[in-house]
Amino acid sequence: MREFITETMFNRPLPPEEMAARLNGDLGEEVKAYNAMTMYEAVERNFEEAHVRTLFKLWFHILALEDDPGTGAFFPRVFSRMDRFSIVKGGSIRFAEALEECFRSYGGEILQDAHVSEVTHKNGKATGVRLEDGRTLEAKQVVISTVDPPQTLRMVGEDAFGPEISEKVRNFKPSPHAICTIHLALNEAPRYTAAEFDPDLNRAFNMFIGVADEAQLEENFNATIHGSFPPFPMGNGACNSLHEPSYAPPGKHAAFWWPFVPYDLTDGGPDAWDARREEYTNRLLEVWRTYAPNLDEKNVLGTYLFTPRDTERSCINMIHGSHHVGAYTLDQVGYNRPTPELSHYRTPVEGFYMAGSGNHVGGSINGAAGYNAANTIAEDLGIKKWWTPVSEPVLG
Repeated sequence: MREFITETMFNRPLPPEEMAARLNGDLGEEVKAYNAMTMYEAVERNFEEAHVRTLFKLWFHILALEDDPGTGAFFPRVFSRMDRFSIVKGGSIRFAEALEECFRSYGGEILQDAHVSEVTHKNGKATGVRLEDGRTLEAKQVVISTVDPPQTLRMVGEDAFGPEISEKVRNFKPSPHAICTIHLALNEAPRYTAAEFDPDLNRAFNMFIGVADEAQLEENFNATIHGSFPPFPMGNGACNSLHEPSYAPPGKHAAFWWPFVPYDLTDGGPDAWDARREEYTNRLLEVWRTYAPNLDEKNVLGTYLFTPRDTERSCINMIHGSHHVGAYTLDQVGYNRPTPELSHYRTPVEGFYMAGSGNHVGGSINGAAGYNAANTIAEDLGIKKWWTPVSEPVLG
């Protein structure tokens, strides 16, 4: 399935009926069957053992998927990429810096601390942007937004998209579950009790901890939806310095864990995260220590909790701390992301495009939305593509 799934990701999304027509043969029929399932049903179809079911249901939630009809379609996509995880030498910021360097090498200019307050347009055509400090930048050909759809709408103005599309964009939903990140500076890497069963666990790249069964999974998510700290904090994490020494000073280690938590706390709202940072850091470290007892005071040199509120502050398109920029529900994936009218990266304003994680294929570091938008813009402007486009998806 991997080649076909790559083709669906790196092409403009097709209407459901057209995609169904391209699914041929026995494998195509199997894919269609997944399209009718919820993600839980897809997991239950393939696995019998309760712990394994719990693992993969949690994994789907980590990808911001909800247990809605149709989300079972992500099952083949997830499994086609399970062996494609990677880390960047020197930390993930080096990847952003490499992209910046490449962009500048082609004559691009980057303005930092320059928030766009308005996308300007006249007679139905994009003309540029206005910054918060009052400066204006004229667009020679196009304006492209990669921030979340509701914020994009506020920038361009509801009159530009019309009442019907504007209402749909306003109702674009963030994920109901946020995540936080607890960072640890360590003398030595975590040593898990479970390694007594399988020593390889101590050098695993991606660890899922914190939930024992499907009932606890549901209890946790019910708590976070209602603004409560989860009774069994759960999520995945890693000790990247085990695999890439540049993540920590010589002889030391750095680890992190991404537990699910509410964005809007019942006792104080999202800003309460600032006041309770130390409390929640201690609670999460205590849970982590039950799995890796060596995370004691002698080993842990420092901690930092990056909260959902921090996520929203540092990355303005991750509304409510949505790490994949909006929930993955049936009405917000594929051809429906963010709306059917905007799913091809064009907007009703000529020369104004959307190319962020609020579009197909959603969040994570894959570059698909930008790539697909680039193909669309090149076609609209009559620019010869200097890249080889990914083939259109056809199965069978």
